[in-house]
Amino acid sequence: MTVKFENGKVGADEDIEALESAVGSVISADYKQFLRFNDGAEPELNIVAENRDIGVNRFIPVKQILEEAIKLAPLSEGCFPIAWAEGGNYILIDESQNGAIFFWDHESQEEPLKIALNFDSFLLQMKPFSIEVDRRRATRSWINPEFLRRQT
Repeated sequence: MTVKFENGKVGADEDIEALESAVGSVISADYKQFLRFNDGAEPELNIVAENRDIGVNRFIPVKQILEEAIKLAPLSEGCFPIAWAEGGNYILIDESQNGAIFFWDHESQEEPLKIALNFDSFLLQMKPFSIEVDRRRATRSWINPEFLRRQT
């Protein structure tokens, strides 16, 4: 199932070109296309990489990207934040690596984690988040008997 986006604006070509000039790299076509119709969009509650519990809160409007990049400096040339992730973290795109997508954890000293080869594959990984348990994936569960006693 595809994640739905809300509150996205039309990204102006001149703003996208200004970003390209500032980061010193051409922005990949898939991300550029997304910006043209979903600049600053908020996805529904989602999960990107199930094994890492990564979710996107909002895509950064193109006019704010450089401001956010300063907070993460130093980043390599062609690398910049594109979304705010859960827990004060960021999603980055690295145009020097053909538009690969990375997760930047503000609590980690490690290099950002590569989570997708490009922006389109990143979007395909985004799934609506549900608290419902997928019974096909649940192998076992345990409920504290004391908890059950208190429920009656």
